Amino acid sequence: MMKIQKLSIFLIMLFLISCGKEPETNINQETVNSGNITVLCDDLILMSFSAAKPFFDSAFPDAKVNLQPIDARNAMVQLLSGKSRAIIIARDYLRDEDSAMSIHSINKHRRFLFAIDGLVFFANKNFKLDTLSKEQILEAMNSKLPTINKAFPLLKAEPIFVATSSSSSLFGNVMNQFSAGKSPVRPMKYFSSVDSVADYVRHNEDAIGIGYLSKFLKDTTIKLLRVGFADSTGKRIFPQAVHPGNIVRGNYPFAVNYYGYLLEDRMNLPWGFFTFLRTDKNIQQSFLDAGLVPAFAKLELIEQ
Repeated sequence: MMKIQKLSIFLIMLFLISCGKEPETNINQETVNSGNITVLCDDLILMSFSAAKPFFDSAFPDAKVNLQPIDARNAMVQLLSGKSRAIIIARDYLRDEDSAMSIHSINKHRRFLFAIDGLVFFANKNFKLDTLSKEQILEAMNSKLPTINKAFPLLKAEPIFVATSSSSSLFGNVMNQFSAGKSPVRPMKYFSSVDSVADYVRHNEDAIGIGYLSKFLKDTTIKLLRVGFADSTGKRIFPQAVHPGNIVRGNYPFAVNYYGYLLEDRMNLPWGFFTFLRTDKNIQQSFLDAGLVPAFAKLELIEQ
């Protein structure tokens, strides 16, 4: 077996954008760095933003930001209904959300890209395979018939895909990346939390779990499956280590964006909070430490 080179990422900040004071608004004398807001945050990625928020709190003591955990689907419902001014979720719009916005003449929201993760496939340590191809995953997701053990007869049974519930951002990314925004044809097993998904995989050798790379990058109790694919030019990218460095290099096919969506497209406290999350040096480093690729940074990859 070929030795897999480890990758490290070093962070070099391009520049910082400071949040200066802006004219007060009519919302409780709110400015870009003072006032009170509640931001709905995707419960699957809440930990990364809870770790980052103290840097904002320290910089702007007159701003009170409450991060409220919620699943991605309901966060988007709250935004589209005008009940939430700001949400943070780990996915793009779903197809039916796009359709609803079009029907009701709702414009696309102002959006901030904070960080990039990866959608990963993982298995029991005794699982017979180390790699899959993007094409094999796509075929499996869009068929009720056995496809993977047909391609790999060494498997005694067709693997069961395991994921979090249909309202999670994880499932939303499965829909967007593998089934054109619809629910996959493949019957899957669902759990309420990523920890439950991982526990099921650890105890079942015929299961393939789906999760975020940042959650499982350092987990030695499971096996991350490498994925081969053809890039946008048609060049074949052979399976490589599942690592943030390979997301940066374009050598892993399933990137996941962490977005902030704003109800109001103006310079107010939600805008100030999101701008700080996107540009602050300490927060960019905290994203990196969490196994994410910071969006607002120049990254230098060093082979080790």
